[in-house]
Amino acid sequence: MPLISIVVVISSMEREKELHSLVDSLKVQTFKDFEIILVENGVNCSSELIALFNELDLKQVKSEINTGVAGGRNIGIKNSSGRFIIFIDDDACYSSDEDVQNIIRSFDRYPSAGALSFKIEDIKSESRGRNIDHGGYPVRRGKRLDSDTACSYFFGGACAFRKKVFEDIGLLPEEYFFGCEELDFSFRLMEKGIDIFFIPDVKIKHFMSPSGKSEDQRSYYLIKNRINVAFKYLPLRYAIIHSLLWSVFIFLESMRTSSVKHYLKGLFHGIKRIQAVRKDNNVLSAETIKKINKLMGRTYY
Repeated sequence: MPLISIVVVISSMEREKELHSLVDSLKVQTFKDFEIILVENGVNCSSELIALFNELDLKQVKSEINTGVAGGRNIGIKNSSGRFIIFIDDDACYSSDEDVQNIIRSFDRYPSAGALSFKIEDIKSESRGRNIDHGGYPVRRGKRLDSDTACSYFFGGACAFRKKVFEDIGLLPEEYFFGCEELDFSFRLMEKGIDIFFIPDVKIKHFMSPSGKSEDQRSYYLIKNRINVAFKYLPLRYAIIHSLLWSVFIFLESMRTSSVKHYLKGLFHGIKRIQAVRKDNNVLSAETIKKINKLMGRTYY
């Protein structure tokens, strides 16, 4: 059985060019003991696209409907054989032929780590391939990290897990469809005492989609899901302040992208579900909140 399962979820056929870059970066990896789980999440991949994966150990899995970000990744988990599971989006690629090897080395270096998050560098089409350091670090905004660091959350577009984590605490939450499923799962990891590490030596290139393509959907889900995650896991004072601050931030973003109507719809649906998510009694312990704050995580903000 392969040591690693690399899960790639395809929910749109608009990223074939980016997928070429991902496959090319996988083929040159010095570490070869991995399988690719390609999840066709409500789409049909062409034979030409599948042919890109020649020379790689490929397993195709199909869902007739789009099950969302977490749903697609969960399909990959269920069909994986490796002891470690890596997620990478279909619009991203590795920047070095040592990246997969470095992921294994990092798990060896940190036996307590159940999850790893990596440095993501955005590449905008107008930048002509120049990497843009957008501050995408798993700590609150403004702090840059250049060395391995314990943290309290991960980025879903490029991360890795010991498969045992999913066996111990369950799969990714599918109720969000898009956005905040990583934060929800991170809170569960922290509450169970499972460590997350940020590994900046593993650098991911993310090819950003043209602005405005799916801003309506983004505004709706981000505000709705952010409110629901906050009230599901955070003590009340944290949940209120967290929701208020993010409501302002996402509202300003929705104004910039002309998606205020969808923002307001998401805000309404998020508030409407507060009582339902609160009653499940998933609020994090005081000890976990203290640890998240110490790691510059997402509590008040």
